[in-house]
Amino acid sequence: MIISDYASLLVDAGDYSGRDDVAHLFPRFLALAELKLNRVMRTADMEKTATVPLAEGEGSLPADFVEARQVLSPDSRALRALPLQELSSHVISDCPPIGYAIVGSAIQVRPKGGGDIRLTYYAKIPALTPAAPSNWLIEKGAGRLSLRARRGDRHLGTRCRQGRRCRGTEAPGDGRARACRRAPALGQRRNRHRRAHAMTLLTVINKVSDIVSLDRFDSVYGTNDPNAQTMVALAEEAGAEIARRADWKRMLKTHAVSASPEILPADYQRLAPGGGVRAAAGGFFRPVSNGAQWAVIVGVGSAEPYCHLSGREMLFSPAGSSADATIDYVSKNWVLGDPYEERDAFRADDDTTLFPERLLKKGLIWRWKRQKGLSFEDNLAEFEADLLQEINADRGIS
Repeated sequence: MIISDYASLLVDAGDYSGRDDVAHLFPRFLALAELKLNRVMRTADMEKTATVPLAEGEGSLPADFVEARQVLSPDSRALRALPLQELSSHVISDCPPIGYAIVGSAIQVRPKGGGDIRLTYYAKIPALTPAAPSNWLIEKGAGRLSLRARRGDRHLGTRCRQGRRCRGTEAPGDGRARACRRAPALGQRRNRHRRAHAMTLLTVINKVSDIVSLDRFDSVYGTNDPNAQTMVALAEEAGAEIARRADWKRMLKTHAVSASPEILPADYQRLAPGGGVRAAAGGFFRPVSNGAQWAVIVGVGSAEPYCHLSGREMLFSPAGSSADATIDYVSKNWVLGDPYEERDAFRADDDTTLFPERLLKKGLIWRWKRQKGLSFEDNLAEFEADLLQEINADRGIS
């Protein structure tokens, strides 16, 4: 892929690191990469020339100055770079300028004098921003230097059974670890027209019953049949885990912010990955989880936008920055009832799920076998592999 601008660098950075949740961190990573490149790179493309007027032997350096390459006196003689102590010994003299020193953001020429000096210098690489999406470094096809300057960690961005992020080989448990290692090699499938053939709770349980040699049920929810009750309880357990293990697109919601503090929606579970709080101007709020840090931020009145989750409220600093902000979050509701009603638990036989129903079936099979004391390890490994496959399909990875 050719990196041609800010947006393509952002996307390629996500691909390179194996993460798709870096958008809110990308400006900081990019600034650190540019800082490093400005420190180590010296190329012809960085060279600029400027005229610096002197007053009493001192002039202001250009804002993008990094390092002097050549300094010419008003009469076009090359001036030498001198240590500041040596330069100070030439403060008063009738001689023309002989040398210079860089002091902060100024250049001092001694002996003192007026006129204009000609400065050839290395300039900072123009910063990439959404408003200035390209620069000479990107145009020369060197965008991968930025990727290598701030190389991210590689991982699949999925969650293990404990809700932690999984790197593909770190899922806990014997069967699960085996499934995680082989899952990235599996073919990915697109999530197309799935709802047209949605399986209900009753359908899923009856399909599982066929596999575990149980008679089919006419109804499962609210019945007195012990097997039906067990199936429903295990389905609840399986569904809650599947919902927790990924950020399913159908469970992603948005909430418009009106003030600070903002009360979160009743179905709020966690912030969406990759910058869950967006400002009206399009930037991201930087989340602060530590209460002590938040107290300092509020006390000093930082101009950078921050947010802090406190119970069921989202706090913003500065408070005025919350106007028209948007919170992207993952809903706790994973069940779809009829009529259209999203819930976090089953309440009827014809309820469906907001994630692929076949995962519910796979999760129910190994749980049933484990509950009955049967061998379930192969079924668990198959469930883990299918889970990763469906997660990648839901994310649009092919």
